[in-house]
Amino acid sequence: MAKETSYTFLFTFIIDCIKMKWTFDKGVKMRKLLCLIFIVTLLVPVGEFTALRAESISKQESVQGETTLDVLFNVVLIYLKDGSRLSGLLVGIEGDVLIVRIGGKDERIQSRNITKIIIKREKKLSRYVVSGMLLGIYVGNLALLRAKNQPTFYMEDKGSELWLLMWNAIFAAAGGGLGILGSSALEKGEEVFDFTGNMDKRYREWERLHRFVIGDIPVQKKIHFRIQAGKVFPRVSNRYRDLLIDNDYYVSRYGWLDNQEWEEASDINLLRKVQLTYFLNNFIEVGVASVWLGEPSIQGNKWGYGGEHIWQKLAANGLYAVGAFKPFSKGVPKGISWEFGAGAGAAIINFNLTARSTTWYPTTTEETFEHSISKTLFSGIVFTELSFYLYDSLSLGLIADYTYIPEQEVPAVPLANLSAQRLRFGNSNIGISLGFHF
Repeated sequence: MAKETSYTFLFTFIIDCIKMKWTFDKGVKMRKLLCLIFIVTLLVPVGEFTALRAESISKQESVQGETTLDVLFNVVLIYLKDGSRLSGLLVGIEGDVLIVRIGGKDERIQSRNITKIIIKREKKLSRYVVSGMLLGIYVGNLALLRAKNQPTFYMEDKGSELWLLMWNAIFAAAGGGLGILGSSALEKGEEVFDFTGNMDKRYREWERLHRFVIGDIPVQKKIHFRIQAGKVFPRVSNRYRDLLIDNDYYVSRYGWLDNQEWEEASDINLLRKVQLTYFLNNFIEVGVASVWLGEPSIQGNKWGYGGEHIWQKLAANGLYAVGAFKPFSKGVPKGISWEFGAGAGAAIINFNLTARSTTWYPTTTEETFEHSISKTLFSGIVFTELSFYLYDSLSLGLIADYTYIPEQEVPAVPLANLSAQRLRFGNSNIGISLGFHF
C-alpha cells in the first residue's frame, strides 16, 4: 500500500507537468530547467524512500504484538546448537527471541540456542534501478553536457528544456538498465546470519538480524563520500554583466578569446563539491572538501566606428578542512539526516579581464587592456545538507553552501568605461548531492 501511494503521487505529479503549456521564454527557462532536474533526480528516489520507510514502520509495528503478529512471509532455516534444524516462516523478533511460524503455530526460539540462520528473501531490484538512474543521469551530464572551455564543470545551455529532458531520460534509462543487470550479481537471494564465535561477534550478528527483520533501516556508516551539483549564484560575472549592460554592451556567455571558443553555460555546476568525511559520533563528522568556485565566462560587445569587446573569466578552486554537526539527530526519523557544517582552508584564484577596442575609421587602430589575478587566498565555507538514505550505502541530499574569499582590487578599464571594482570571489550554491557511505 505504501509503495502504491508513493508512486500514485509521483505519477499524478508527472501528468500535471505534461499538461503544462511549456514556453521557452528566457525569464522562466532556468526555473523549468531546475524543475525537470529535480523531477528526475529527486522525486523518484524520494518516493521509493517513502515507500521503504512506510514498509519498515509497518514491520516494526508487526513485531510489537503477541502471538497475532503478521507473518513476514520469509522462509527461514534455523540451525540449533544440538545439531537439529527448524524451518518455517519468519514472523518477527522480540529482544533475544526469534518468532517463527512452524506448522501453523508460532514458536519462540532463544538466540542462545541458535548457531546459524538462513532467511530466503526476494531480490529488491528497485534500489539498484534507482541507484543506476541517479548515477546514469549524473555521469551522463558530466561527460556529455559540459559547456566547452567554460571554467570547471558548468552545464551547457541549449535554451530548451525538452533537449535537457530528452538527454536525461536517455541517461536515466541507461543507468536503470545497468542497475537491473548489476542487481543479479549484487543482490543475494538469501541472507545468512552466523552465531558462532565470541559473544561480541554474536551480539553484532543479532543486531544485524534485528535490523533485517524490522526493515531496511540505514546503519550509520563511518566514511561518507559526497559529490554535489547545483545552481550557482555568480558574484563576479554578474557584477561585470550588469556594468557592461549599463554601458550598452551586448553580453553573452559565449565567445572567443585568444582563438579559444567557449560554449554558453548555464548556472548549473555539475561538480560543485567533493567531500570526504569520517563519522566520529552521532553528532559530528570531520574531513576535507574540494569546492569548484569558478563562474561562467562572459563576453561583451559594442559596435560603432569600430568594435569594443571585453572578456571576463574566473576559475577558482577551494580546499577546506570541514566539520559537520547534526543538532537534530534525535528529532528526525531514521533514514533522514540534517547537518550543518563549516570549513576553513585556501582558494586558488585565476581571474582575467581583457578588453580590446578597434577603430576602423579614419585609420585602423587597436588598443588592449588586460588584468589578471593569480593568487592563493584564505577561504571559508558554511553549508547545510538534508539527506535521505535510500539505503544504508546511498543517500540523496538537498544542499546549500556559501564560500568566503577576501576582496580583491581590480583596476578601471578605460576602454570599456568601467570603474575600478572591489570583488569578492566567493559565491553561493543550492543543489543536490549523492552520498556513498562505507
